[in-house]
Amino acid sequence: MFRFLLSTVRGMDSPRQWAAGLALGLVGGCIPFQSLLVVVFAVVLLLSGANLLTGAAGWAGGWLVARTLAGPFEQLGFDLLTAPRLQPLWVLLSESPGGCWCHWNNTLVTGSLAGGLMIAVPLFFTGLFAAQRIQRKLNALFSRFALTRWLIQDAGRAVNPGIDPT
Repeated sequence: MFRFLLSTVRGMDSPRQWAAGLALGLVGGCIPFQSLLVVVFAVVLLLSGANLLTGAAGWAGGWLVARTLAGPFEQLGFDLLTAPRLQPLWVLLSESPGGCWCHWNNTLVTGSLAGGLMIAVPLFFTGLFAAQRIQRKLNALFSRFALTRWLIQDAGRAVNPGIDPT
């Protein structure tokens, strides 16, 4: 577990993976738990190669954002669900296989998904910028500790047995 966290901050993941984890986690955290969309975003986060630590942080942040902005998200969902041009889309999504478990007709689910997606795009680019700056500083900080050097050395032997990583 500690090695996983260490590889996250040691620069084994690219800044794009950090930013993607943050953005996907935020969208997944914004959606209420009674929807199948939460499972879909969790699977996408796990299979996409995004950074799981920043994904978990984004999920927690998305949960806080959704609880804080529940009223505006509900209004956004109501506006989207009652828009005449979007009615065929909602009918198609609700009648699709698994559509009833996604709760497309719920104003909070639809508004939270739309609001989370609107926040996730600028968050991805902000996270990309921040990850490029933070990763180098964290790498320098953690490389000072003997435990870190030992774990990285041990991980290198596990990946390439018989080859000394030093």
